[in-house]
Amino acid sequence: MSWRAVLLAWAAALFTVLAAWLVITRSGVVPGLTPLFSAGEPGADSINKVEIDRGGGELFEFVRKDGGWAQSAPFECAVDALAIRSVIDSALGLVSSRSLGISALGDSGIKAEVYGLSAGCPSMSMTSNSGTVRLELGRRAPAGRAWVRVSGRGVAESVTARLHDVVLEDDPRQWRQMQLFPSVGMEADRIDVGAQDSKSGSLIEVALERTGSGWRLSKPVSARADSEAVQALIMALGRARAVGVIADSPDDLAAYGLSSPVARIAVSRTLRQARPDGTVESREVIESVQVGQQIVAGLPERYAMRVGIPSVLEIDGTTVASLLPDVIPLIDARACAVAPVDVAAIIVAPIGGAEHSFTLRRQGAQWLCELSVSGAPPSGSPPEVAEVPAAPAVAPAAPTVLNERVDRLLTTLCLTRAGEIALQSMPGDLVVGEIRLMGFDGRELARIVVGHEQKDAGKWALSEGDGVLRVFPASLGLSLDSGSFAGK
Repeated sequence: MSWRAVLLAWAAALFTVLAAWLVITRSGVVPGLTPLFSAGEPGADSINKVEIDRGGGELFEFVRKDGGWAQSAPFECAVDALAIRSVIDSALGLVSSRSLGISALGDSGIKAEVYGLSAGCPSMSMTSNSGTVRLELGRRAPAGRAWVRVSGRGVAESVTARLHDVVLEDDPRQWRQMQLFPSVGMEADRIDVGAQDSKSGSLIEVALERTGSGWRLSKPVSARADSEAVQALIMALGRARAVGVIADSPDDLAAYGLSSPVARIAVSRTLRQARPDGTVESREVIESVQVGQQIVAGLPERYAMRVGIPSVLEIDGTTVASLLPDVIPLIDARACAVAPVDVAAIIVAPIGGAEHSFTLRRQGAQWLCELSVSGAPPSGSPPEVAEVPAAPAVAPAAPTVLNERVDRLLTTLCLTRAGEIALQSMPGDLVVGEIRLMGFDGRELARIVVGHEQKDAGKWALSEGDGVLRVFPASLGLSLDSGSFAGK
């Protein structure tokens, strides 16, 4: 290439730059990439309130609360803090490629409406302790751009359409916390489930209450609950999530199967807070969810609502199943909840046979077996007087007892879990005896009725009289014969 050609190319480039500069100067357009907000003004962490006006009266307000974020309008509910932070970061990260001053718009005869920045346009406001910043969201432009205006600055800015996508295209209702029970944890005190039986239409109720360090069922039966199963239920409730928000404050709940919900699940916990005077204030917090009827036959999906929040949620079949637990797995499958080391004596009272009642008594590291003199079963004594006598009038049946056989009995009664559970009382024709476990203070720890199917060396059943039968296989081999504990 000759020097002349090079000079001509440089001249053409210079002419192009000068021409562009003249056009920009006369049109009022300022070139360059300029952040809308200088670093730290406002800082994302200093913003404590976000308001979004999507136009047409659709308003959303979010505020910082308890270290996170919550929706405060159109009603109060928990939201995903990461979603709100993403919106804030999108706004603060906007960079302008062109700025059109108001005078330039006026001089050219083009009004703000052309850029969608007239009064009533969608907007987003961010409030911090230093004040409020309002972003007006105008029309979209080609190549993924859009127009915005920072209130009070008097210029229209050309920015990427990222904020428009988040605020106007996405649904702010989906920023809400989708957990059905956002605050559920191991501090729960009570769980209530009421569900309509799909076949009979009758109401099935399950009620669980914390008792000290354990749990107990009060409905449909009063029985010990399996603490591990209850903890698994609490964890399942904590994981239960909605697929999304379908509608807010609908006029017709019947369209969502919620005019007559088929199930309601409530979890209660107690919040305790110290007052300045040293006393403690206790307040019960209840989170409750209603599940609607099946809308489309054959599909497991349902609609649900949190009580107190007028939003219809969609939940999938897996979530529906986790909300409606079967009562049987929640029942403690052990015959009793006594720890073997707490047992000082075992009173065994066979019924309907020639066997005498006998007592297995712990003495140091050894167990002794004592027969009742009268042969009358001691089970008729009320618990409050059923103490282990210090020097009983008994005849020794087997001075030497094999400890491992007593240990096996205690393992059966205190630790072994039943293979089956039935919600019924012990049939009278199956009762073969009763076993009472006594503590070191002489008080009764547990009273267990023993049932046995006689034919074909059948199954065993143990009951504490709570309307629950814990059924064990024939191989359990439970013995009510004093001779079976004697050493050879």
